This record gives sequence, structure tokens and C-alpha cells, in this order.
Amino acid sequence: MSDGRQEVVLVHAPFGRDAEIICQVLGRGEIVGQICRTVEELCANLGDETGAALVSDEALTKSSVVALASVVGSQPTWSDFPLIVTTSGGEVTTLTQHRLSMITPLGNVSLLERPLRTATLISAVRTALRARRRQHQLRDNFAERERLLRELERSNDELAQFAHVVSHDLQAPIRMISTFTEILATRYRGQMGENAAKILDTIQSGASRMDELVKTLLQYATLGQNPVADAEVDLSAVAGAVVTTLQPAIDDVAAEILVEPLPTVRGDSVQLQRVFQNIIGNALKYARTESRLRVCIRSRQAENEWRISVADNGPGIDPQFHDRIFQPLKRLHGSEIAGTGMGLAVCRKIIERHGGRIWVEPESPHGATFTFTFPAVSAQRLELT
Repeated sequence: MSDGRQEVVLVHAPFGRDAEIICQVLGRGEIVGQICRTVEELCANLGDETGAALVSDEALTKSSVVALASVVGSQPTWSDFPLIVTTSGGEVTTLTQHRLSMITPLGNVSLLERPLRTATLISAVRTALRARRRQHQLRDNFAERERLLRELERSNDELAQFAHVVSHDLQAPIRMISTFTEILATRYRGQMGENAAKILDTIQSGASRMDELVKTLLQYATLGQNPVADAEVDLSAVAGAVVTTLQPAIDDVAAEILVEPLPTVRGDSVQLQRVFQNIIGNALKYARTESRLRVCIRSRQAENEWRISVADNGPGIDPQFHDRIFQPLKRLHGSEIAGTGMGLAVCRKIIERHGGRIWVEPESPHGATFTFTFPAVSAQRLELT
């Protein structure tokens, strides 16, 4: 083995010196054989670290096969223990056929016909050992994967705890700033000069933006703590609810929002509502004054996924920023456009947790088109409303 463990081949041949001779032959190929006098002894030694087992067909009685099948059947998921059965040469007798018919429950079985040739025996055992090594590698990979998952879970828990602590510690002074600036504005604005009033407004605006940013960061950090809800979600209803919520902002810019029939998917309706709200909300914030904003939401099924697109005729997004806008705290504009730079990062995290992807279409002739997907494993149960 690559990790230095000694591979052992268990050998059970009930008659004469067959087991000793087989072990001697294996020794010529630098393979360690261990004689087991009974099937019970072989079963007792058949563990995760055993390389293979070699049994003659004369040992395959009903009780021995049941014992072997019980041990083999209790293997972990990564294991498919290799068993080599040596069979009598010459004519296949009824007894031999009966014995061989019983080995089916034993799983990974290969046959060697006696008399055994040295090269054939060593080659067959080496092949079985190579297969066993691959199983051990698979086991180690599983163990490493579990370790990494535990580490990731621990890291996420620490991040969530950190986010809660930071949020609490930051929100307290932010609330204090907001409270005292509001008191100043209420009591003394009439006594302030123009410059002092502007400074006070700037402080209030900054505190408000900081409070919103802290809340959004906390939401982003804790978004992956709980599993995604597994419920049917009517995306037409979700999009309609978002349009209703945003109606005042829609009226402010006289925008037209068109929602075509959308599928029903499985997921978390609250989180998916945030996706639509962030994307439509961005279109409203960046609406141009010289033309009426039009947002169209539609869907189509492409091979193994549903694709939902939200297209607008706004100013569009420079292709060089198509990836950047999905990163946390990345904004393309200054304070003249309200926002924290977290909305699209939250969208990406939600869509990815639902097994999909989100991107900006690279070739939008006018405005911007955001597309996000849901896997067909969900789509198989969908129907357009």
C-alpha cells in the first residue's frame, strides 16, 4: 500500500497442504498470505484493511456462504471486498455447479480453475489487491471530504457568530449617532447655519447607510446557515408580490413591469422573492429619465434547467463589470445611487443554494438582462401557470 500498511491475503483451503502451498506461491510474488483454518476464522479476520481472500470451492457449504455473505454485506459503502474462489478443473459436475451458484451473494468474486499456475495465481491476486487499494483510496477521499465538510461547517458557524457580534457591536453606536443627530436636528436646526445643517444631514445620511449595510452584511453572512426550504414555489406569484411591494417606486418612474407565465419550482419563496426584488429594484434605481423603463420577466426550459430572465431597457452594464457586480460590496456608482453593493451578491448566493446559476447576458442590445436557472430535477415537477 502507498501508506505503508501491509497487505494480507486470507487463504482458506480445507484439504491437505493446499493453503500452505498457496501461501508459498504468493510469497514468491512478495504477497503476504495468512492461512485461515476455518471459514469462521477467515470471517473474523476479514476487515477493512484486509487486501483479499482466496477460498477453494470445497469450502463453500451453505453455512459458510451464509457466514461470508453476512460479513461482506456489512461492509461500509466504499468497500467491495475481492474474493477469489479456486474451482476444480475438468468437467463441471452438478456439485460444482451447486457450489458456484451459492457465491452470488458474496459480491466481488472472481474464479480461478485448478491446477493453479504460479503466474496466473500471482497475477489474479495482484489485480484483486490493486482493486482493494483503489477502494482504500476512495475511503480516504470520503474521510477527507467529511473532514472538509466539518471544517466548512465549523467555519460557517464561526462566521455567523462573528457576524452577529459585529452587527450588535456596530448597530449600537450607529443607533446612538442616529438618535443624537435626530435630537440635534429637532431642537437646533433653526439655530444652525447652512453649513452646519448640511453637515448634520450628511451625518444622518451616513448613519442610515451604515445601518442598512450592517443589516445586509448580517443577512448575507447568515444566509447559508439553514437548509433551503423544499416547498413548491409559484414564481409568477412571487414576481407578482414583488411588483406589488415595489409599486410606489414603479409609479415614481412610470415604469412598465411585464410578468409572463413563470414555472413552479421547489425552494424557498422568501429567498426567491428577494432575488426578484433586488433585480427589479436595481432596474428602477438606474432608470433613465429620457425613456420609459420597461422590465420584462419571462422563462424558458433549456435541456436540463429552467431559465428565468429579467430584462430591462435601462442604461445597461459594461461587459467588463458583468462578473464584478455579483461580488459583495462591489458598486459601479457612488453615493448618488442608493444601495450597499450587496444585493446581487445575495442573489447569487440564493440562486446557487437552489442549485442554479445567475449571470448577465453578454449581448444585450439595450439595457441589461439578468438570467438565473433552476435544475431540471426541480423542473420535472413544474408546470407553467
